[in-house]
Amino acid sequence: SDVCSSDLESCLRQRGIDGWTTLVMRDATTSGLTAADYKAQARQQLQSQGWRIGPSVGDQVSDMAGGGEVPPLMLR
Repeated sequence: SDVCSSDLESCLRQRGIDGWTTLVMRDATTSGLTAADYKAQARQQLQSQGWRIGPSVGDQVSDMAGGGEVPPLMLR
């Protein structure tokens, strides 16, 4: 929702995480997807817009699904 997005944006900026132009978050149209399917779809959409996906780093298998141009790193 817009409220969640606004709160998250504010929190990121308060912690010095800025310089970004877009925040990719789930919405009502993607709520039925699994985490892996949502993340893969989001990556694909970003790539279709010309973005290059660098390494994925995460602690969830869904962080690794959907690929990128660099092999992912799984944290345990």
